Amino acid sequence: MSPRSEIEAVLSIKLPKDSSDFHFRRITPSTDLALSFAYIKFRCSEASYLSMVKEMGLQSVEAAGGSLAYPIADGDWKLPSSAPALPWWDIGPDIPPTAASQSFLDGNIVIKHENGYVYAVKVSGLVR
Repeated sequence: MSPRSEIEAVLSIKLPKDSSDFHFRRITPSTDLALSFAYIKFRCSEASYLSMVKEMGLQSVEAAGGSLAYPIADGDWKLPSSAPALPWWDIGPDIPPTAASQSFLDGNIVIKHENGYVYAVKVSGLVR
């Protein structure tokens, strides 16, 4: 499966036509747990990113007045200390007004557009 196809499967959407330079890595910290972290990065325009956020039904920081279903913290962008290095994961700590998040049954997603790229972290397999 190509990185683009993996990203589309994890996000449950078709990526924008102007997207390129795809990076994807799923990290499962333990074989004893269903918990996994999907790290996603790809290039696209900010307009395409905003359309994608809307299509996914995510709420931006700006639209929510800073109060999100899944609040974004600086640490949400960082790799866990136990994770393998991902040289392409060069995300900054800023939380722009267009950053978005959502909780779902067994996890959450945080996503933002930065320097022409979309960065997303999707956590699945949480026990609530």
